[in-house]
Amino acid sequence: GGPVARPAQAGPISKHAALDGLFTTQWRNSNTSWVPKTAAISFQVQRRIAQLMHTPWHAMRDSEEIAVTFYGPGDFYRSHLDSTSKELATRRHATVLYNLE
Repeated sequence: GGPVARPAQAGPISKHAALDGLFTTQWRNSNTSWVPKTAAISFQVQRRIAQLMHTPWHAMRDSEEIAVTFYGPGDFYRSHLDSTSKELATRRHATVLYNLE
């Protein structure tokens, strides 16, 4: 039992904020190919990401439409999360998916 990770979506495109010391934006199109883009992220979003890094997965609110996947350094492979995931603070390379709207 327990919550299961589900990606936040806004149509066919999701916005990804990579947490590797830099706030880099990745865009995923409907073909699931990755197009790197650098973009400024608002202070509010940066603060929310910092909060998520210290929030257990099961404590996140579904209403926030936020899901998390992890990537290795410089890699773009996918790893699905479930209710057994450890706290985000234990993973350096985390990617927070948040709704575009």
